[in-house]
Amino acid sequence: MPSENRRKKKEADTILRKKLSRRAALSTAGKVAVGVVVAGVIAGIGGYYAGSAAAPGKTVTETKTVTGPASTVTVTKTETVTKTVTGKPTTVVTTVTTPTTPTVTTPTTPAKPFSYKEAAKPYKGVTLRVVTENTPPAVALKEEMVPKFEEETGIHVEWEAVSWGDMYAKEISDLEAGSGVYDAIYIEQDIIYTYMGRGWLTDLTHFGDTHPELVDPNFEPDDFTSFGDAFKDPTTGHFYAYPYEAFLKTYWYREDMYEELGVKPAETWDEFIELSKKFYEWGKDKEPRVYGCGFQMIGITLPYLFVEGFFPPHGVYTWGISLEKMRASVEKGGTLNSDRAIKAFEDFFELLELAPPEVKTFSWGGNVDAMAAGRTPHGPCEYSESAGAALRKNPDLRIRCTLPPLEPFVKEEVMARSKTDYWKAYVNYYDGGAFGIPYCSKNKEAAYLFVQYMTGKEGSMVTATRSFAPTRKSVLDALVGSDIDKKTGYFSLVKEKDWMYAPAPPFREHKLLIERFYDKWIHKIVAKEVGIKEGLDQMAAEIDEMLEALGY
Repeated sequence: MPSENRRKKKEADTILRKKLSRRAALSTAGKVAVGVVVAGVIAGIGGYYAGSAAAPGKTVTETKTVTGPASTVTVTKTETVTKTVTGKPTTVVTTVTTPTTPTVTTPTTPAKPFSYKEAAKPYKGVTLRVVTENTPPAVALKEEMVPKFEEETGIHVEWEAVSWGDMYAKEISDLEAGSGVYDAIYIEQDIIYTYMGRGWLTDLTHFGDTHPELVDPNFEPDDFTSFGDAFKDPTTGHFYAYPYEAFLKTYWYREDMYEELGVKPAETWDEFIELSKKFYEWGKDKEPRVYGCGFQMIGITLPYLFVEGFFPPHGVYTWGISLEKMRASVEKGGTLNSDRAIKAFEDFFELLELAPPEVKTFSWGGNVDAMAAGRTPHGPCEYSESAGAALRKNPDLRIRCTLPPLEPFVKEEVMARSKTDYWKAYVNYYDGGAFGIPYCSKNKEAAYLFVQYMTGKEGSMVTATRSFAPTRKSVLDALVGSDIDKKTGYFSLVKEKDWMYAPAPPFREHKLLIERFYDKWIHKIVAKEVGIKEGLDQMAAEIDEMLEALGY
């Protein structure tokens, strides 16, 4: 039997350790409660039937009050005794008084409210090393929130805000070696699945459960917008990173130029191209010269322009790869070499003819800078954080946003899906990044406090107002209807229509795919080294081959 006991103990321990959902917990509690009630009813019925051979007796009740030093307890004791006298049933009732120990109520000391100062006492003097991309939201947090965190906790922060390429080189070198150089790292929504799949990140939900003394009760992970879902394990629902920047990639335009030309935002790609042609002609006599359109193009930004920006509103979702079949070519279930993808390139080439000559040097926010300088009137798929940064530099700049131009069938496909089935169809990218803690960090407790502090409600308000990168529903609620929202329409767009956008598709190979295939072939197509159809066919075939080799 000892082995049987161990088995039962193991089962009990498993049940106790298991994290239940609220519904499961209620269900379990309900079953326990029902079991208790049923047991009580059965016991009562059994008692009744056990005594039913004799006539029912008369019940006498005595009430006794016992006064203790801290409370008064009233005890009622009832006992019925039935005796049988020869020839004639007789009931004799006696009352029994049972000594009772009074219940003493001891005043409880209220728990101290959470404070970062108290929680951080064991880690005072620790130095955290942090690395992120030098995005506007990251710079905003570094400037505004880090000094407050250091003063409040006594924890020092060394924050490296570097270029996108340098950031990944530093992170991946540290993670692969397990050296523990960094304690908190930037995790983009299109790399999270790679990092989770490699076991490189700390499960933040589990870490909080096992370190309750470090959990800020006002942190409220459920307050994150739908973008927060991009950083959860799809199986467990646990967070592996907390978002600190989230922004829509969408259509931004110079409202004053639109008013001057007497036009409204385009709804379809054909309308957008015609509108760009009008601006190109209208801008010939302007100083500075106004061109028809612009977009990111330099280096690695060009393939991202397509997979994030041009493909989705043309109906090529999840990078042209079918999530069900994990293939890219039309022949094998994908859409990467489809007529939709060809149309995306054809529209791009028409707009490229209307762009300023310096467009090939535009990086992530290059076209927004051109809009601010009066060189372009609009962009079909701009990073909204860049618009926020431009407005911070020039509050008088009149720029506004709306849904991207769409192929007509795209809007129909998006409206037909559920709001949480993001990758089935979407109008453009929901982009951004988050803070995660490497598995090899040597200061996880202090890093956990830092990550909460940066991604909490105050931090989200900073990134929202300075960089148009809100991550929390409560912050959106506060900003909808504000002056900046009335001017740009951005926070209302996020609150009402963010479900129409989607984060990166849920596969692990983003970086490999973008660097080895999309970058090569999209640059070849744009340089006209190959035709659109030929280039897409080659790219789709090579991606299919790689996905098959990986076991998909």
